[in-house]
Amino acid sequence: MGVHGHQAQGLAVGGDPDLGSIGHERHSPRPRKRSPRSLGHRAIRPRLARHNGRVSSPTETDAERIARRYPPSRTPRWLWLAGVALLAILAGVWLVWSALYNANPPVSARVVSFTVTSDQTVDVRLTTQRPDPQRPAVCTLTAQAVTYDTVGQFALELPPSDQKLEDHDVTIRTFKRATSVKIENCTPR
Repeated sequence: MGVHGHQAQGLAVGGDPDLGSIGHERHSPRPRKRSPRSLGHRAIRPRLARHNGRVSSPTETDAERIARRYPPSRTPRWLWLAGVALLAILAGVWLVWSALYNANPPVSARVVSFTVTSDQTVDVRLTTQRPDPQRPAVCTLTAQAVTYDTVGQFALELPPSDQKLEDHDVTIRTFKRATSVKIENCTPR
């Protein structure tokens, strides 16, 4: 590789022989080295503090400063733990009670089918179930329009019976054409 005149001049001024002289970087045989600033955030490395290898202990003034910044709680910790434990126990008791109560309701009903016979009537067939059929009950049925407005309602009285499972045929009168029928609730008397 030959030496050009401008390379010698760059060396004389303190330039890098690989980069060429100032102002002539284009003619360099190697790619130009990039400065850390041109690399962006990747080149900036934080300097780490030197460590003496020993464990440092906080001074008394540090402990006082921390105590002033974070004062002790007004409520003792054991009281918080007791409160959380009590709430957890109450939530568990309520969960078990509601699961058992709703698993065996005193009266349940289900719409088997319904037929819209006209704009003013809907024929409904439903099945009711009572664990204690001797206990009277009432089931409220609601007819709804396409806009989910209630257009008719019927309260079905269930007198004492010998059968736990019964089928009922009901006609609900409506003031507008119904598109669905649902059971609002069934309650024992």
